[in-house]
Amino acid sequence: MQISPGDLDPTIGVGTERLILRPMTASDVAALLAGAHPVEWAEDFPQPSDVDTARMLEYGGGAFDVSTAFGQLAIVERQSGLVVGLIGFEGPPIDGVGELICSVCPSRRNQGYATEATTALVDFAFSFPEIGAVQASTPWDDEAAQRVLLKCGFTAEDDDADETFERGYRRERPATV
Repeated sequence: MQISPGDLDPTIGVGTERLILRPMTASDVAALLAGAHPVEWAEDFPQPSDVDTARMLEYGGGAFDVSTAFGQLAIVERQSGLVVGLIGFEGPPIDGVGELICSVCPSRRNQGYATEATTALVDFAFSFPEIGAVQASTPWDDEAAQRVLLKCGFTAEDDDADETFERGYRRERPATV
């Protein structure tokens, strides 16, 4: 099924100018795990990290239920109706902090999709009064992901690659949300 811009129901997804962030379905997860490639997916989606996310959803139990507000969302390109990535949280917030993860397929990189999706999801998270911060981490050498997080208002927390496996970023809840 392809999604057109008019099909967005705000109760089941988050919309931006160019993207629809819709909840992952059980059939999405099953297709990722089976190595299938539905016609509504971009040619170079999924990436290995997306399959890892599907494994987390499949084997993670109820904490990673795809139907929750803090589950995984498919990034759907409005113009084509194709799934071009995943964004969401690693699980329910812990102590008021959500852990963001995002992946955009190579053919859609360098077009601002990751920034647009991250901004929308962080704004969505802050619509819940109990969320005080959102954090994310990137490999030390993933400068593109680090630029996205900085553009989206995150602050780097780690300065020493010898001390941590990944570089952590955090964005505190704005005073006026």
